[in-house]
Amino acid sequence: VLHISSGASQKPYRGWGPYCTSKAGLNMIYRVLREELQPYNIHVGSVRPGVVDTPMQDQVRTCDSKYFPDLPRFQTLKEDGKLESPEKVA
Repeated sequence: VLHISSGASQKPYRGWGPYCTSKAGLNMIYRVLREELQPYNIHVGSVRPGVVDTPMQDQVRTCDSKYFPDLPRFQTLKEDGKLESPEKVA
């Protein structure tokens, strides 16, 4: 079983409370499953591919910085070509 994680499961982003909380919850489910399934020789792993250039990222970069103060960081990642392509991380 492979869990695709997110930095938002570990780092709080202002304005992203529901997103960060849901990602943190999924991270805990992965950790519990890893422990519970280990006796059955079922391996559970997790990867965090970094910031991927997805349609969600397009939406993030158009947010109002009043509600998402970290907006400049995500805009700069795109401008500097530091987003990973979905094809590369797949």
